[in-house]
Amino acid sequence: MTIARGRELLTTNQRQSLMQVPEDEWIMGTYYTFSKLDLEIISKRRREENRLGFAIQLSILRYPGWPTGY
Repeated sequence: MTIARGRELLTTNQRQSLMQVPEDEWIMGTYYTFSKLDLEIISKRRREENRLGFAIQLSILRYPGWPTGY
């Protein structure tokens, strides 16, 4: 349960809906893969040792409902 100053921020159903990985293939392809432009930006504008971190940050900022590590 997420609490802010004694109040629950999300109901249990809202939290489950937000954190559930979608089963629809179109949604997975749209929201959880990088476009060709994304891959170009990642590969051309970042040093090799920073690419993975930059890619993770890009995905979390774009689609914050499912952060990595959960």
